[in-house]
Amino acid sequence: MAKNQRSLFRGKVIVCRESIEEVNSDCFINFSCPNILSGTESFKRIHDLAGPELAHECEKFLHIFPTSSRVTSSFLATNFKFIVHTVVPNPLDFTRLIDMKKVYICIRNSLELAVEEGAKTIAFPCHFPGLSPRVACELILRIFTVWIHRCKYSDELTEIKITCDFEPIFHQFVQSARSLYEEANTIGHKFVPAFAQQHAAYIHNRTKMDRPRRNRLRRLYEFPPPDAPQVRLELSAKLAPTILVLDDEHGMKRQYRLTNRSRDGRKLYFRCSRCDTLIKKDGHQFGIRAKLIVEDGHIVSERFPQHHPLCVPKPLEEVLVQQVDRTSRREVKDGYLLPQDAYRKALDRMRFEARQLGMAVEECFPDWPKLRQQYCRIRKQAVRERMQRNWEMMVMMHGGERMIDEDYDGQEQYYDGADFSYGRQLQQKHRIPPDIDMDVDVEDDGDGNLR
Repeated sequence: MAKNQRSLFRGKVIVCRESIEEVNSDCFINFSCPNILSGTESFKRIHDLAGPELAHECEKFLHIFPTSSRVTSSFLATNFKFIVHTVVPNPLDFTRLIDMKKVYICIRNSLELAVEEGAKTIAFPCHFPGLSPRVACELILRIFTVWIHRCKYSDELTEIKITCDFEPIFHQFVQSARSLYEEANTIGHKFVPAFAQQHAAYIHNRTKMDRPRRNRLRRLYEFPPPDAPQVRLELSAKLAPTILVLDDEHGMKRQYRLTNRSRDGRKLYFRCSRCDTLIKKDGHQFGIRAKLIVEDGHIVSERFPQHHPLCVPKPLEEVLVQQVDRTSRREVKDGYLLPQDAYRKALDRMRFEARQLGMAVEECFPDWPKLRQQYCRIRKQAVRERMQRNWEMMVMMHGGERMIDEDYDGQEQYYDGADFSYGRQLQQKHRIPPDIDMDVDVEDDGDGNLR
């Protein structure tokens, strides 16, 4: 082993058995998904700890892009100086390298923004939206290793505390760290995810002829202009983000369906869903239907187009209940939550919206017995589709050979036990190719300190 041995985490990562309410740090990293006003268990706990002022402050950043990070005060959470909020893309598919890179960018942006704000100690949640605990433990530690050894900001940081409330999650992090030590000793110089290695190789081998031309900059709008209407896509009946909800002249809600987009993706074309339905019922090929054009995040066509005479706008309560219900269905379909857990989260969101709007909208949300069968049907269909995709993937990887009984039994155990370990199975099948230029020594003091 080389003389200039360096530890895997440089003594900066600590796995502690403390809750969010007990840990003391300069900064807390808060991951939210699919927007900055919703998230997992750690999101809910930090908002409960900081008070309602935190939600009001986060509303200013409602339209930031996924992987973006923003800083707010900690308010009533006095054990932190400030909080860094990062929006996680939804959903995540580990069969695609781009989604792995998105997770890396989320964590990197969070840590770098915290250091830029002057944080010396950072409290990091043990959960990551969209990932099971088994997958999140190993992936988070791998990304920490990449960031600590390759980012200049890491020298200004003293420690990163991973807060683990539950004993099983704490042991999963410790076990993942030990497996990384063993792997580092075995493979030597190859340790980091493939996307980091590809980026470094590209920068190293680039010549003058390969440099991008500076006069061809692409316009990016992270914030709409102040005078532009807020544009945000909601979920459709098929649980795809293709619906645009806007106010009409009288303050009622109109829903427009995404029909087409330009080749470069800057322009989006919408039609009123209700107008299309009425025209089909009338049997007229050419009828009055409202159309909208959105470019670079704001409307460039007529703001209030003419609708079908029978097209009636919807009240805010009806649209809100519809979108909360569809969001819960999407979480069930993606496997993030069980049906009843998704319903409880929907009720919490309805109560939050009721406080914000000063309206009793939570009373409009259907009871659990009315939605139970629908939510369970969605989950059953999603599990069947994932099982089919996983089976096809294994058949392709084995070249059409007969599968081993143990593998199939493991799949049945996963689906019967409702353990969200699908990402872990994919990660084992498509092992993250490691790659880091360093020699490491195996050292673990047994108290959760990773050196």
